Amino acid sequence: MKERILDSMGRIGDDLIERVDALRRKSRVKSGWIRWGAAAACLCLIAGGALLWSRQSNRGDVISCGIDEAGNSGIVVSADGVTIPKMNASLSANEAADMIAFFIYQGNWYVQYEWIDDADLVGEYLGTATGLIDEWTPKDGYVELAGSVKGPFYSVKGIDPGFMLCKKDETGAVSTYICDNGITLRIGSDLYEDRLHLSEQYIAVQAETRDSWYYGRSKVFQLDADDKVIGEFITQLDRAEFIPWEDVPAKEGMTSTSIYDTEIYHLYFKMKNGMTTHLRLYEHGYVRFQGLLSVCVQLPEESFSALTDALKNQNGTEEVSVPNRTEIMLEKCRNDPELGGYLPTFEVPGCTVLAAETRYYLDPETAAETGTKELHLEYTCDFNPNLYYSVTVTWRDEYGRNGWAGPMLEQTELSAEALAERMGTKQNGVVTLHVGVWFGDVAVVLSASGLDAWTAFQILDSVR
Repeated sequence: MKERILDSMGRIGDDLIERVDALRRKSRVKSGWIRWGAAAACLCLIAGGALLWSRQSNRGDVISCGIDEAGNSGIVVSADGVTIPKMNASLSANEAADMIAFFIYQGNWYVQYEWIDDADLVGEYLGTATGLIDEWTPKDGYVELAGSVKGPFYSVKGIDPGFMLCKKDETGAVSTYICDNGITLRIGSDLYEDRLHLSEQYIAVQAETRDSWYYGRSKVFQLDADDKVIGEFITQLDRAEFIPWEDVPAKEGMTSTSIYDTEIYHLYFKMKNGMTTHLRLYEHGYVRFQGLLSVCVQLPEESFSALTDALKNQNGTEEVSVPNRTEIMLEKCRNDPELGGYLPTFEVPGCTVLAAETRYYLDPETAAETGTKELHLEYTCDFNPNLYYSVTVTWRDEYGRNGWAGPMLEQTELSAEALAERMGTKQNGVVTLHVGVWFGDVAVVLSASGLDAWTAFQILDSVR
């Protein structure tokens, strides 16, 4: 699949595609009272530049920035190290484009790296991103504080703000943003110690094969963090010199496509602050940091092989049990002291919770949670692909603010007949319903597809 994309897109590197793929794997449920549609293309920010391309491979149009017509990244190698240039914005008129989350601060582009739940990372308030950049933004729109995301952003406790910043989502989760441009790196310690503080901050190490990661199988194994092999690996990682990733294929006698077939493991260093330092390991000793894919280091064969041999044999490893995030979030919704009591107790037989989300009011200066704003549950049905429904619980004052300004019923008006009157029909004949009910100062909104009026009534009538 990626080879076909490369053939049709010309100079788009596989690392760009994998960056988008990695972010897709990390994507989170987005709140909204009714969710419709999705954009069909991606903006990649990597390798010292940004690329926007269409997924319509028959068009093959690529608008690049920070990357010249020959496909060069602009990375400079000197006695000081490898310098990744600052990004220069481009514009696109693509009708369906979706951007990787980023914003501009002090002239640098900060690109989303990971999402973290329940982590005390938020430091000093630094500014508010405007979120004014989209696929139609002209070059002069890429100004200070502009970006594809909006809202307050902060320093990360213990991390240089010139390298990493963070935002806090209304769900309480923190997203980190890395400045992967306008920096110079000579040896591994410039990144892994000076910026990420790897050796002094990691408390656990996990590993996953390329196959497991690529296909989302989540077969992750726990390693012994105190193993001498891990310690030696970090030592050599810190000593190794950085080189541009684009130089590796020629060095190893490969093509830019085949080098990706040599990836063998993903290594996850779990840090004290809740973050993860995600490394990608390739044959011949090459190692890349997931947040900075345009450069890499090459480790000595002895220390690299010692680690990969241990991973291959799974010496001292045990499989990590990955918690079910949906179940955790569902329990959190149900136990919410402010709005949890308004969730319907009736659930359609055969339907299961696909996603659950609690959203909070946040203090913009401190990112502290000051109260519950919204609960949202989404249900899907295995035996009927046309049956889907979601329930949103929020305050009366939020009406019209979160994307919902549709029909509302008073509790005394609720009946199967009243719901039937408000049903619509899709072109394929499937019935739809989007309606809310007032329960005092609280609104409970049902958005459904393939649900009959009586079942919809049972859901809304079960609100205590």
